[in-house]
Amino acid sequence: MNEIRMYVEHLFEGRMLTAENNELKEEIYGNLVARYEDYVAGGMDPAEALEKTKASMSSIDDVIEGVDDVRETARADNGDAAKADTAETTVLPNAAVAKGSSPAQPGTVGETVAMPVAGAPLPPAGFEGEVDEDVASVSSSANAAASKGKRTRNIIIAAAAGFALFVVVGVGLIYALRIDRVEDRADSAVTEVQNSGQSTTNGGTASGQQSGQANGQPNSGQGNDASARNKEVVVDADGTVWVDGELGDDIAVAVVNAQPGDISLYAETDPSDAANVESLIRLLPMSEWATDIDVTLGVDVLGFAYREVPDGYDGDSIDLALSYNTMALFCSMPLLNEVRVTVTEADDPMDEDYYVFTRDNAQSRFGVTLSADMMNEAGWHQLKEDNLYSRKFAENMVDAAEREWL
Repeated sequence: MNEIRMYVEHLFEGRMLTAENNELKEEIYGNLVARYEDYVAGGMDPAEALEKTKASMSSIDDVIEGVDDVRETARADNGDAAKADTAETTVLPNAAVAKGSSPAQPGTVGETVAMPVAGAPLPPAGFEGEVDEDVASVSSSANAAASKGKRTRNIIIAAAAGFALFVVVGVGLIYALRIDRVEDRADSAVTEVQNSGQSTTNGGTASGQQSGQANGQPNSGQGNDASARNKEVVVDADGTVWVDGELGDDIAVAVVNAQPGDISLYAETDPSDAANVESLIRLLPMSEWATDIDVTLGVDVLGFAYREVPDGYDGDSIDLALSYNTMALFCSMPLLNEVRVTVTEADDPMDEDYYVFTRDNAQSRFGVTLSADMMNEAGWHQLKEDNLYSRKFAENMVDAAEREWL
């Protein structure tokens, strides 16, 4: 999910992307996506599901600070080990020289021996002779081995402690996320049961409205709305537009905001009236890329193109606009029976997609006669809310119209 990926990236802004942080980031992203999908599967509105998913992970400071504490502990343990090694391996000037010899004179370099350690052989008390070289070697080797073993042990202990703390923090975070998901599923189940009861109570009203729509009557806009899961386009109470669970782009917003009053002046336009046809097209979504308007293809045929559409726009939004514009043109021009549209994108202007929309196919899909009689608030609501916004409606309509260039 792009929105969730961007949110997780935002949480980690300013953080050094170490291997540990990258692993933690991917784990958090995976769990948030799973949670969002659970919300939507439970019937929650996609926008509400996204906000609730974000709210469940508003900060990762505690997690990152826990990992930093582990690293500081490891460095402190290594520092103590180094100090202990220095104390245990102090080397002193060799005082055990042959009997009768003089101490080392200033400016000369004397021999050195390691301090005796447990287990090393010692000369008898009162012994004044020369210390055997093998005895000194054993003492030195034992001292070095003991120092190296303690240093290695300290490093291993510090590394194990750091890894254990990292695992505990990660497991705790995952467990907390999954517990929340279980609770949210339970809440969704309760809400669904409540909604089911309300639907049963309002069953008579909903049936009456569906019967009116089947007879070609405009929907009054009251009663039973289609559930969000059956909608490709969802509009929040604050006007936010969502297309297939993603925040809608400018094209999708333009389609949602388009009203029949925008084009009412061009009702009953003749397809051969080039000036009025162009003015009508300029009032529809995607008009900024409209060009090559041609009214000479036949008495009931209109052709035009949308060229170099920025490739950043979502394909679902473009399908939505093509379907809406075709619907609006057929309603405005009763003599129009065919609309031919060419679409190219800015990143490859020579790659043309060609579509042929026919009145018969469009009216079959919308379930009503597309005419000026539908150019009112109730008629537009029926065409858009009950048809155009339904899942896969625009995509299937555009796919059916796609043609190969001859």
